[in-house]
Amino acid sequence: LGLVIADRKVVEMHQFFKDLSNIFSIASAFSKQHNELQRAQASEITCLLSINKLATGIGTNQIDTLQLP
Repeated sequence: LGLVIADRKVVEMHQFFKDLSNIFSIASAFSKQHNELQRAQASEITCLLSINKLATGIGTNQIDTLQLP
């Protein structure tokens, strides 16, 4: 009986660390993809700015102003 209980605890611990490893792998992959996307977007913006297809300025993305109550 003692071995059965100990075996179940070992299996539970193994499953816990396996799940933890999977979560870490997914989080790492997401972070890597996010960084690659940011680099691609920065490169695209730089390219568009260099060929004057994109304008920059203060408030150019504003549609309307907020009214204070």
